Amino acid sequence: MDRTLPSDEDVERLLKSLDPLDPDVLSAASVASARDALGEAIMREARRGPRSLGRRAGRRRLARSGAVVLLAAGVLTVAALLPSGGNHDAQLGLTPASAAIALDRAASTAMSQTAIHPTARQYEYVKVQEGVTSSGGFAGVGVRFWQSDTKQDWYRANGSGRERIVNSREGFFAPPDRSIARAHRLSLAQLIPNQNGDSAYPGVGAYYSDYDPAGLPTQPAALLRAIKREIRDTRTPPAATPGATVSEVATASVFEVIADRLLFASTSPTLRAALYRVIAHLPGVQLLGWQTDRIGRRGIAVALSHAEIGDETTRKELLFDPTTGEPLQTQLVQTAPLIDIPGTAPLPRGTVLRYTVFVERGVVNSMEDLPGGGHLSYHPTVGGGR
Repeated sequence: MDRTLPSDEDVERLLKSLDPLDPDVLSAASVASARDALGEAIMREARRGPRSLGRRAGRRRLARSGAVVLLAAGVLTVAALLPSGGNHDAQLGLTPASAAIALDRAASTAMSQTAIHPTARQYEYVKVQEGVTSSGGFAGVGVRFWQSDTKQDWYRANGSGRERIVNSREGFFAPPDRSIARAHRLSLAQLIPNQNGDSAYPGVGAYYSDYDPAGLPTQPAALLRAIKREIRDTRTPPAATPGATVSEVATASVFEVIADRLLFASTSPTLRAALYRVIAHLPGVQLLGWQTDRIGRRGIAVALSHAEIGDETTRKELLFDPTTGEPLQTQLVQTAPLIDIPGTAPLPRGTVLRYTVFVERGVVNSMEDLPGGGHLSYHPTVGGGR
């Protein structure tokens, strides 16, 4: 019996059913290549002769399982066709729906991860790398500078724990800043206190995220309301930039709280999935594409421009691993020249004003234990030494 070859319309419908990703997200060349490859595979299958009746049922089962594999592969490989990123001067131009799709897939992946359930006696452990770029003045002289460190936190359910800061480093932003400081016989030690230290803190209800993740709902709509309520109760109401609404300012605050704090602190796959879905449906969130963090890990970045006075020329970026649902890095990026201190040279567009790299997290039995069996003795010290 002759088989009719599928039409172009049939191929198009099959492609859309296999992966609903908006083709506008992909480059034209990538779309054409993927479409041609799948179309040829369909044509080859259609040209094959009739199968025996006795083997048809088994082949149908095989075809169904093959479709499942193909669908799963589509979820994992289509991310490789997303636009490349990494240039912080790039304009945000992609549609929010593209970011929503990437975030929704991260939510689905997060749901499959293993939950972490620390007991009341155990500690959650987090390790991050942090950095800031800013301007400062001393004795009437203003210079631009950067500072970075590595922070480790151990904390229990009652908020008690330990914080250790190491590898505190600093430097001038550019050679002219160093020259200005030298001309006035100033050093960075006079401008920036050293942050290195190791200290314990009592059970005062403090958490890495400033929130108790266990107390948050896991339904996205209820979760969004809870985060907005917490922001409203604990923060000074921000002022919107000209032309921006209070709602836009609130949206930027929600994105910041989730990206900077809750995603990494969350130990529940269900909560982390809900957090990604909240971001996915925030208005104005856009896709930046593939980027690499400061320790070499690859992920997909999304961003939201700020609408708050003081942050109107910045955007917040979140980088996450789509294969695990793990957050990798957040950044606050300058999108227009900024004069932080009058009389100081402006920080140029594209400057990363603040970043956090999420390095490691886990559950340990004491505030001297490390995930994987390591040990780090506690020696109380206070920052300030160099």
